[in-house]
Amino acid sequence: MATGPIVNNSYGQGPLGAYFLSSGILLVTEAVSNALSSYSLSNDGILQVVSGSVPNGYKTACWVVTTRDERFAYTTNTLSGTISTYRIDGSGALTVVGHIASTPVGAPNGLPIDAGVSKDGRNFYTLNGNQGTVSVFNIKDDGSLVRIQVAASTNFPYFGSQGLAVL
Repeated sequence: MATGPIVNNSYGQGPLGAYFLSSGILLVTEAVSNALSSYSLSNDGILQVVSGSVPNGYKTACWVVTTRDERFAYTTNTLSGTISTYRIDGSGALTVVGHIASTPVGAPNGLPIDAGVSKDGRNFYTLNGNQGTVSVFNIKDDGSLVRIQVAASTNFPYFGSQGLAVL
């Protein structure tokens, strides 16, 4: 029998991106709080805060994706042009461990939006929505990102590029 919706308020302001871990932990970006929160889900559909609004120090945390082993999460901080790395412990608690610009120093700010991790778990990709470029990073064992390249194509519009499929 279907029932009505269960409403759970966000811990922080401006919930935007969401990602469920295989353990059932829910990660939610907060674009206004510039943070990431984690929640556990009870059998009755109620979310319990594990880590509430862990700020990353950058503007507009939009999308979140994790490493394949779910030990690290990455948020794209669109207005700051950065990606933040969070460590996820076994209970779903979050700790900020690093940041990197989506584009190299001296290059225009990339405004990263959509993101993904390769199937083999070795690379992280983000779409720089204002440029129509994709930044490619190698994922190190400690979760840190090392920029490999910024791939450009004249087929992407510079403004309004949205969506990223990573295989």
